[in-house]
This record gives sequence, structure tokens and C-alpha cells, in this order.
Amino acid sequence: MEFLHLFLVINVVVKRIVDPMLFIGLYDTHLNRTFVWTDGIPVTYMDWSPMDVRTWFPQPDGAKINYCVAIVMKNVWGTDQWYDVACDDRATRSFICKGAAEKVTRSGDNA
Repeated sequence: MEFLHLFLVINVVVKRIVDPMLFIGLYDTHLNRTFVWTDGIPVTYMDWSPMDVRTWFPQPDGAKINYCVAIVMKNVWGTDQWYDVACDDRATRSFICKGAAEKVTRSGDNA
């Protein structure tokens, strides 16, 4: 979450993108708040916004129930900015993909 937050903060501060949104690959399977990752890995961490600033309802659910989850950057200070959004919403057009980690070595390392 810290990596994604830093990525979005850079977009806000350096690139001056207002309200960046990023689909994170989490979705509600049956509109019953059973959230799963697109790759099937169990959900062990969530960082919901305590209040949807657009509707003043708590997340997840906003004013209506939605299937997809996006980070909607409303400020640069906190990471608790997960919102449930419609899957056809503007927020789901940008997304982040998971990739395998690779070991990075520096020249001179013996490992």
C-alpha cells in the first residue's frame, strides 16, 4: 500500500494530476461485500476510506453498492482511500498489475 500511495502522490505532486484513480484488482463477487483479488489470492489487508467524500456514506458501499475497488486519491497524507466504484467507472480505466519480484544485485555484491 505504501508503494501505491507513493506512486499516486508522485502523480499528484509532480505531474499535477487531479484526483488520480487506480483500479487495484479487488472486486465484490456477489454484491455482498465478499471482496476477492482478481488472481484469487485471499484478501488479508484492506484500507477503506472511512467516509466517501462524495456521498458522506462509509466505505465500502458509498451511496450504492459497486463491484470494483479503486484507490481514489483525495489527499496525499493518508493511504485509507479505497472506494467501491462501478466497474465501468473512470476509476477502473487505470490499473496496477502484480509481477514477480526479482532479486536486484549491485556490482560488487558477492550474493
